[in-house]
Amino acid sequence: MPDLFQKNAILALRFFLTPSQGTFEALHQTRDYWQSFISDYQGDITLRDCILKTIDEGDENLLEPHVDYLRKLAQDPQALPKDDSQPKKQKPKN
Repeated sequence: MPDLFQKNAILALRFFLTPSQGTFEALHQTRDYWQSFISDYQGDITLRDCILKTIDEGDENLLEPHVDYLRKLAQDPQALPKDDSQPKKQKPKN
């Protein structure tokens, strides 16, 4: 069963892959989640900020730098961002 982080990341990926009013509205409904999202990983924080900007501007192209990570998250909720500055540890569940 996907966790909330994975579900919301999948919604962002869907908006990037098939931008439409429906996929944008679904992504927009995750705004409160992303505003309160906290992580030890800078890559996750960067993703969060990008998703919030995407929600504000409605531009799916802003997500392009994060597509590989979003695809990994769609397959595995424990996928880690490519961020060598962070310690190697298990990703916390939200």
